[in-house]
Amino acid sequence: MARTARTSSLKEALAQATIAVPVVFEGEVGTISDAIPKSLAGISIPRTLTKEWCAQQGFKDEPGSTVVLRSLQGPNVAFISLGSSGPSMESFRLAGAGAVRCAGEGSIAVLLPTHDDEGTARAAQALVEGALLASYSFKNQNAESTFDVVPLGVPLPKVSTHDAVTKAVERGSAIADAVNWAKFL
Repeated sequence: MARTARTSSLKEALAQATIAVPVVFEGEVGTISDAIPKSLAGISIPRTLTKEWCAQQGFKDEPGSTVVLRSLQGPNVAFISLGSSGPSMESFRLAGAGAVRCAGEGSIAVLLPTHDDEGTARAAQALVEGALLASYSFKNQNAESTFDVVPLGVPLPKVSTHDAVTKAVERGSAIADAVNWAKFL
């Protein structure tokens, strides 16, 4: 599948088939950044996910674990685990792969809370690499969908952070495209 990656806005993200929200586990409780809107596609987004709720949904603290909340008013909302050992670049790659698995052939937008320019950019690059590498299909080279990275901050991300994320998305896309091209050959 030929999935393309790009940086987009929250407004553009709401037009995608699926919106992914990263979750970091602290102990057995999942936490969601304050930068994420409190409501997406008519679904209320809590700041914490209890151990009981996660167990009922089969949502684990392993990076890349997903649970999808279906919406009748717009895009589906997927919670994507970044794990419990502190988000690493590998956990972001696994989260990107998990996001495209739950989106199938549809387009997806991942909401990325911003903290600092360098860390957020490395996370964006890892998300794109994981997503595009997981999207590769030898049989279906002509399908088109997008993987959007949406930097969000409180109240807004800085211009320098947005620019760093845009460059990181381009870098991650170039790396993944080269690896997928080698797979094709």
